[in-house]
Amino acid sequence: MPWGGAYLVIEENPPADDRPVTGTAGIADDVSDDSIGGRLSRLVDSARSYADAELDRQKVRAGLVAVAIRQVAILIGMAAMLTFATTLALMVGLILALQDVVGGPGVATVIVIVGALLIAVGLILVAKAKIVALKEALKP
Repeated sequence: MPWGGAYLVIEENPPADDRPVTGTAGIADDVSDDSIGGRLSRLVDSARSYADAELDRQKVRAGLVAVAIRQVAILIGMAAMLTFATTLALMVGLILALQDVVGGPGVATVIVIVGALLIAVGLILVAKAKIVALKEALKP
């Protein structure tokens, strides 16, 4: 059978007793048991079914979040590579533009490298200041 072999059996002569027929998994078939123990047993079964369903739901949500985080990480990695390539192209362009002004490609290269290193040192100093400020704010 294409749907996994499951099929529905319909009886021509239903049960003669007055019990309602239930097909819900996890709920006791004997609903005529109105004792406290029977009701508590059904309550526990229902709670377990609910907990299992909630656990499955949370597993699906965690899977969706994991896939989304993976996609975001890939996109950030691609953006970082493009940013690096763009910065490299900008530096090569600066070297080519400056070589006519300063008298050669060697001098232009030194100027661009020193400028880039000064910018990098400035960014590191700003980051260090932020870390120090954060440590001061988090002191007890």
